[in-house]
Amino acid sequence: MSTENGNCQVRKKIRKNTSAEEIAEILEVGPISIARICELIRNHPDWDDERIGSEMREWEKNMNPG
Repeated sequence: MSTENGNCQVRKKIRKNTSAEEIAEILEVGPISIARICELIRNHPDWDDERIGSEMREWEKNMNPG
């Protein structure tokens, strides 16, 4: 789910005040990943979707070493 297109969808849902849980259900993605994307978007509103994607790829790599 770390694609820039997916991040754009999450960003749009956040603007509509959709919760992370609802976004995960709508996009059929794990709630932990969506919560992390939401956190990054809220904490770094100046970051574009490419930067969010890069951070997510690094986070996922650290979550699943090996």
